[in-house]
Amino acid sequence: MNGDEIGIDCGGGDCDPCATNGNCTNGLLDGDELYVDCGGSTCPDCMGIITWKVNGSTKLAEDVGVVGSLAGTTIMVLGTTISGEEIGLSLEAPGLGWQNGITILCAPATIPTACGYTDVLGVNYTSTFGGNVTVEVDYVDATSGGIIVGTFMGTVVDAVGASVNLAQGSFIVPIN
Repeated sequence: MNGDEIGIDCGGGDCDPCATNGNCTNGLLDGDELYVDCGGSTCPDCMGIITWKVNGSTKLAEDVGVVGSLAGTTIMVLGTTISGEEIGLSLEAPGLGWQNGITILCAPATIPTACGYTDVLGVNYTSTFGGNVTVEVDYVDATSGGIIVGTFMGTVVDAVGASVNLAQGSFIVPIN
């Protein structure tokens, strides 16, 4: 997009109208957008991004370091930082199915739903060893080609009982 276009090569004063009524610059989910101002027939692709804090230190995984996949009713979200740290969310659909606004708990008793973090030294911390992580799903299109958007926070534990705090986590992840 350039100039005053509202979609890729459409809208604004110099281009033909967009094929849908979507506007890729208005901060709304409209037209055939996959999520707010991204995806669909006229907007740029939605870029995957996951950000979170571990014991107060900010982490960021974006674009090629972010993968979303669907296996049956489970959505897998994986983010890898440039330094090699990873965050992973394995989210099984709740009993009523995937819906916007749901809360999912990752805790030892919720397998296959689980959350994990791998630090720069390769130490794995997971909700299956202890602790718990709360995931709030703000928006979800649980299909291949869909997207999942939400937040997370909580504590994960390693195999010897050491824990790390995950805070201010947020994600926008296209599902392949």
